[in-house]
Amino acid sequence: MKILFWGSTIFFVAFTLHLMIWRRPGARISIRRLIRIFAGALVTVLALLWIGSLFNAELKRIAPSDLLEYLQIILFYTALSLSYAITYSAIEAESPSVVMILEIARNGKQGMRKTDFENMMSDEILTKPRIEDLLNDKLIYKDKDKYRISPSGSIFVRPFIFYRSLLNLGKGG
Repeated sequence: MKILFWGSTIFFVAFTLHLMIWRRPGARISIRRLIRIFAGALVTVLALLWIGSLFNAELKRIAPSDLLEYLQIILFYTALSLSYAITYSAIEAESPSVVMILEIARNGKQGMRKTDFENMMSDEILTKPRIEDLLNDKLIYKDKDKYRISPSGSIFVRPFIFYRSLLNLGKGG
């Protein structure tokens, strides 16, 4: 029960901190910054919990009792945080699929003409914002007239490539 309680509590602290930062005017939170917020919350709360339990008997009673419980909390929290990070990326930037569905839905029961739909779906809406996000997050960089993957982008994409190979999907999108 301690694992569920502390993992969820730390997640709530990180999520609240994220919302407070996100709601500020002009705030932009990249995935990299989001991960820093969530990692910082984990380290800070666990350190305070461990130090506090050394000096406070009541806190010691509800705090994790050994290294294994701390590791289980970290694992549970990491799963929650990574799940949220994936969801956040879909919320933060409008995904092409969501943009398409919303636009069709705005046209109601009469539907949307195919030509109107195709004219609306431009690179300005679908591609360029994604490229800007990748540049801002330093996952790619521009080298003259080419985009190249950065070292951090290469690290970021490896799990996706591995997972796609497990599913026999290849590297493409």
